[in-house]
Amino acid sequence: GAVAAETRSRGIRQVLSPVVNISLDVRWGRVEETYGEDPFLAARLAVAFVRAFEARGVVATPKHFVANVGAGGRDSYPVADGERHLREIDFPPFLAAIREGGARSIMTSYNSWDGVPCSMNPRLLTDILKGEWAFRGFVISDACSVGGAFSLHLTADSYPESGRQAWESGLDVVFQTEIGHASLFGPAITGGNVGAARVDDAVRRVLRAKMELGLFEDPFVDPDEAERESGLDAHRALARRAARESVVLLKNGGGILPLANGGTSRIAVIGPDAVDARLGGYSGPGIRKVTLLDGIRERSGPGVSVGYAEGCGRIAAEEKGIEAAVRLAGASDIAVVAAGIEEGAARDRADIRLPGGQAEMIRRVAATGTPTVVVIYGGSAVAMSEWIEAADAVLMAWYPGEEGGRAVADVLWGDADPGGRLPVTFP
Repeated sequence: GAVAAETRSRGIRQVLSPVVNISLDVRWGRVEETYGEDPFLAARLAVAFVRAFEARGVVATPKHFVANVGAGGRDSYPVADGERHLREIDFPPFLAAIREGGARSIMTSYNSWDGVPCSMNPRLLTDILKGEWAFRGFVISDACSVGGAFSLHLTADSYPESGRQAWESGLDVVFQTEIGHASLFGPAITGGNVGAARVDDAVRRVLRAKMELGLFEDPFVDPDEAERESGLDAHRALARRAARESVVLLKNGGGILPLANGGTSRIAVIGPDAVDARLGGYSGPGIRKVTLLDGIRERSGPGVSVGYAEGCGRIAAEEKGIEAAVRLAGASDIAVVAAGIEEGAARDRADIRLPGGQAEMIRRVAATGTPTVVVIYGGSAVAMSEWIEAADAVLMAWYPGEEGGRAVADVLWGDADPGGRLPVTFP
């Protein structure tokens, strides 16, 4: 509801969210955008998200219909699962978002199903979505996915033919972001290659949504409203609470956590993720972001020295950085190592271990004898066999948002219980 209120205040009346795809392979780069591997959990969270947006006059767009990830965790890869599998695993969140959440839009996916691109699959869009489920909203394609019938799937011999197949199969809105591509799909309609009834249906669905939103009578918003709504203290408090409650405790050897007040005078904070305040894929720059280093310095209080070493990043092992981190850790009472993964749209992972030299850095920091806490930032599973025995404690922080630094510090000192749970299986 807080996100929806801030969104609406800017005049945004449709969001291309939420991602309700099921994450059955953690190598997929877009696992970070999903609600995990369980259809029931994904459906419940989808309904909560969609209902809040639709109630505030912002159209929600559950995506990607359907699957969007194929064998090996490969993004947009062809899907050959039978319809029974889709009905049991992939369909439930979409159906719940429509019937319980009131979603007025659905976004198609890049991949093909059963040899037919999903953006022009009549079985998916017309027979099931609009027919069986009686969906009254509009279907929008993902960016450039319509052209994929020609450029990716090779099921159309031209861009105009891609457009014709999409319109005829039940697509209502073509969403294109590549300059010049949008005009390639118009001839399918202007040339009379799509039936008039199908064109009327698409137009009717879009106009209905605009009328329900009141865009013809009052399309404007107060420019000052966004300033009043954005970053409200109540919203920031909610962000902190959400982050605190989502942190997952994966290891706590010897009960090193929570840290004792007054029992630690020198803290080493290590890793670029401690100062990056990463917010996850598709997130903007944020407003007054609180990093992990900020949060630890704020929480540790007077008389405690908090040092920082960059160490090595996620790209390559940097020996000098690791050496500096080891020196700092050796001169400290406790070391907090922030580590992260590389993922995102079109960034699938062939290896689910920590990238770069982070595993080596953790082992060498721990080898100093200084108690070592590892805080992982990312949205998917991480293999830890290389260093899990060396670390004293491990927290999964996900992408904890603008108040994430304070939230993780709350957990480190025991002001919050790391009672989150993993929505995807970790090896």
